[in-house]
Amino acid sequence: MNSAVNNIPFLKSMSRVLLGFFLISIVPLQAKEKELVDIVFVGGQSNAVSAWANGIKKELQSSKAFSNLVIVHKYHPGHWLQSWYSEKTNKDFDEDFYNKDGSGALEKAWKNAIANGKTPRLAGFFWFQGEGDTGDPNIDKNYERRFNKILSLLQSHFKQTAPIPFAVAIIDANQDPRYNDPKVLVGRTRAKVEKMRDIHKKLGKQTNGVAVDTREFSRSDAWHLKGGASVSGF
Repeated sequence: MNSAVNNIPFLKSMSRVLLGFFLISIVPLQAKEKELVDIVFVGGQSNAVSAWANGIKKELQSSKAFSNLVIVHKYHPGHWLQSWYSEKTNKDFDEDFYNKDGSGALEKAWKNAIANGKTPRLAGFFWFQGEGDTGDPNIDKNYERRFNKILSLLQSHFKQTAPIPFAVAIIDANQDPRYNDPKVLVGRTRAKVEKMRDIHKKLGKQTNGVAVDTREFSRSDAWHLKGGASVSGF
């Protein structure tokens, strides 16, 4: 099994399934005179490293289905989903997507395309996050709702006519039996991990989404994939 983050099969699966959504869900623009820029966001917490983002970019570029592909990559080790959105947008949302100052990474890429006389569109959203949220006692009512609210806000803000196609990595903990002990698994139980996995699987069943499992891949510690995943910040 190849455990390098930028070569692992699930990365290719996520890229190719998102490509399928892209081909059927992006509404052709009427303004043909402007060149398109397809912007894809790649992010999450500590497994969403640069090698992962670069691998996704390579896969999407090789498909030749995207126009002037731009990858916006941001990741925040150890951050729960509430760092992006709770009942309001929060710091990571402002930094990664958009804010009142216009300095969000996604919005900057959007404005840059317009400044260059091109037409941007939000072509996809890759997400590898949720390990931290296994500690949320209210995960059942919080995670799915907050994740979908983020996508809804992005669709509205960037005036996208179709729901944003997305791919989520189904998180997991190291399957080594020693991690069955919550003291070793950062206070988490296997049951809490499974609850988070079930939520990711449910998200993947949405019409504009897909979920790809990471269970079979080697981990360097409790949570992090071998081959480049950061172990800091969790």
